[in-house]
Amino acid sequence: MSDLQPESPKHPVHPPLCGQCGYDLTGLRIEMPCPECGRPIMQGRDLRGPSGRAWLSMVVTVLAAALMPCTFGIGSFVVGIVAIVLAVKADERARIGLAPLADIGMCMATVTMATLVVIASVLLLLYIIAVMHW
Repeated sequence: MSDLQPESPKHPVHPPLCGQCGYDLTGLRIEMPCPECGRPIMQGRDLRGPSGRAWLSMVVTVLAAALMPCTFGIGSFVVGIVAIVLAVKADERARIGLAPLADIGMCMATVTMATLVVIASVLLLLYIIAVMHW
């Protein structure tokens, strides 16, 4: 007998919600209506690529990374935080049906990249402070 346990089903961190009533649509097929209010799940959902808001958050993240050597980490820290806020706001719009579904994945990638930029900025600042005081 193996001691391996079957993996528990993975649930999204931010479940898809009905755009009308907010019901958690996890596990439902897109052609089904919402069990709570009856609205078609895909009604009003834009299936095109990411919106301008999602792209803006990604561009701001790249800008934050580019600023790191120029501003000794301070500018990239601030711009990285702005990128995270922009990505979270764009993600929220996509989850309630006000933006394309593609925004969700792009915003998750942006938050991850911007978080790494912010962490690298803090490490750079700490290094500069340590070298100046040594």
